[in-house]
Amino acid sequence: MIELTIFNFLKDRINVPVYMEKVEKPPTEWVFLEKISEYNDQRLRRVTVAVQSYSKSLYKTALLNELVISHMEELTTLDSIGKCKLSSSYNYTDTQAKQYRYQAIFDVVY
Repeated sequence: MIELTIFNFLKDRINVPVYMEKVEKPPTEWVFLEKISEYNDQRLRRVTVAVQSYSKSLYKTALLNELVISHMEELTTLDSIGKCKLSSSYNYTDTQAKQYRYQAIFDVVY
């Protein structure tokens, strides 16, 4: 399960909680990992993951997003990962829940 590999990788490197499920009462600062799609391409497995960063201010959320991106770029240090490419990164503030949020989308080959 590739998302568990990515989850453990981020959890070991980021000083905020990382979740794969939405939590009812999240901490002030946290990261949410979600697999968007997965497919095989000529015996290579590819997955697209969204990593959402949450914090108490837009500035801190943007900083956390940059931290996530820098660590995800190191994902290829794992033997099981062939490629990790940032597809997009953007402000994704949740106006209904009134939470600052950034989202980074990554394409991973493993």
